[in-house]
Amino acid sequence: MGKLKERFHRKNGIVSRIFSMVLALAMIMTMIPAIGGATTAYAASPTIRLYLDKPSTWNTPVVHVWAAGAAVDNHGAGNATISQWGNQEKPKLAFEKSTGLYYVDVQSSEWTGFQFVDAGSTETAAPEIKTEGAAIEQIKTFTSDTNLYCLLDDNGKYQWYKDASKKETLIPESVPTECDLTINYKSTLGDDVAAYIYKETNKPAGEWPGKTMTATAGHEGWYTMHLTLDNSTDYSLILNDDGHGNKLKDVTLSTKGKAEAEYWFDGSLSETKPADWICNNHPLSCFRNGKYYLQLYVGSRCLCNRSRCWKRMAGRTDFGKC
Repeated sequence: MGKLKERFHRKNGIVSRIFSMVLALAMIMTMIPAIGGATTAYAASPTIRLYLDKPSTWNTPVVHVWAAGAAVDNHGAGNATISQWGNQEKPKLAFEKSTGLYYVDVQSSEWTGFQFVDAGSTETAAPEIKTEGAAIEQIKTFTSDTNLYCLLDDNGKYQWYKDASKKETLIPESVPTECDLTINYKSTLGDDVAAYIYKETNKPAGEWPGKTMTATAGHEGWYTMHLTLDNSTDYSLILNDDGHGNKLKDVTLSTKGKAEAEYWFDGSLSETKPADWICNNHPLSCFRNGKYYLQLYVGSRCLCNRSRCWKRMAGRTDFGKC
């Protein structure tokens, strides 16, 4: 009787193990589609066909897509060498006889930017048409295959359109593409001051040490710089002594999506005017909190006062009480 029980348990143990193995195998098989979906998610990205109305002075248009994993299909057009880029080879654009336009298909899960380049140019710098910023942000919104057209607008500049007839631009007119940036700095680096602004390889204020700042009228010790830049991203700022060896720690400029931005740096970066910025040393141009004020000098100090409480006395440069 004992042997029968032992044989029964041994037999059921084997069956149980076999059942567990089959169950585990079934679970793995059900997971395969999900795993496959994850690995093919990149291929599911929409294909964007980029058309170019080739500039009349260009010879051989090629494309350079910045994203390393992007798939570029030029339909067998081959490659061309850009001598100005150290003889790098880039895919040529195919030619479409029906439209007279050149084109290439790009599929990418990460759009960062791209440029058309004239590989046949003998100029010192290869002519190019660069696409980044707001245009790329719009391309990222597409969820299905799309055609885009790089064509000359009425002002003779290249612009991206959603159709060959130029009825709709890629970037809506309501979307600001540039930011008017002003930086004010109370210098601790002396009279020679520059602002170096960068985002990866984008340097809107130029190479190091950047753009020289000028003394701000009416604000002793302050220096100002104005710059218009692409507002598709934030930037880093390094204030320095115009490249003579001293600099401050880099700070972030929040410019993404803004049409304008103004910053003051007095020990730290701020978007709020400092106290000594309120008056600008002009006797009738004090403005604060949305209201105009007259100003009063006490020694070298400028005070803002409500216009209804102070008036300018005839023939004098100071102010008397009403």
